[in-house]
Amino acid sequence: LFKKLPMARMRIVTVEDLENALGKPFVEFTEDEKDLVAKRYSVVPSTTSPEFEAAHKLKARARQDIIKLCFRAIFLIFFILQLDNKLNVNWWLIFTPFWVMSFCICCGSFQTFAEAQAAISERDAVAVGSKENNNDDNPSSLDLGATDENGNSNSATKNGNESKHEHLSEEERNELKGQVIQAGSKFVTSCFSQAFIVLIVCMFVGKLQGADYSAMWIISPLLLIASLVLCLLGCTIFCITSAEDDER
Repeated sequence: LFKKLPMARMRIVTVEDLENALGKPFVEFTEDEKDLVAKRYSVVPSTTSPEFEAAHKLKARARQDIIKLCFRAIFLIFFILQLDNKLNVNWWLIFTPFWVMSFCICCGSFQTFAEAQAAISERDAVAVGSKENNNDDNPSSLDLGATDENGNSNSATKNGNESKHEHLSEEERNELKGQVIQAGSKFVTSCFSQAFIVLIVCMFVGKLQGADYSAMWIISPLLLIASLVLCLLGCTIFCITSAEDDER
């Protein structure tokens, strides 16, 4: 908690903001000023730089860790008080912090995925630009007449559209798509993992509440996954052995 709290409260500022605040270029800062700035702020070149994205992700991850820690602490307090018979409430209510934390984890992953999609939608205007370029390359007779009569205004409009829809390079576009794919994979993984954990915890809470099923059903999902993993490993080993025998 002591390590994550300063990171969660960290302020991200750009070099331009520091120069405007102190009234001089960053290269003219003294060592004491740089040390003071480094202790209080995270300095990045600009809001569009990779350093800003890395600092923002680090700050968001620290906040998530603090929230998880708070939920776990609250849950442990309720759980211990319930075990000591100091609370006489339903076990499902005792596990309320756990349900809320799982829901927040899924929502946080979805928000990251939505932000990645919004970023690529804002920055990548290739589809819109290609349609406008096709219209510009194949103008109708009405457009040609308008160009003849008002050539200056139309050319200015065309230049404005081209500047408005600036194309990204192939490398930048692939990077944005990779971020979207990574965020989507993380979202799906978080949802499946949380659903699996919630299933096991629900069976455990039901048993604590006095359900009649055997306690073996609580670990049955784990046994099922372990069986599937062992089957896949056995098939992999068998396939590799068969391939080596065929080569010989």
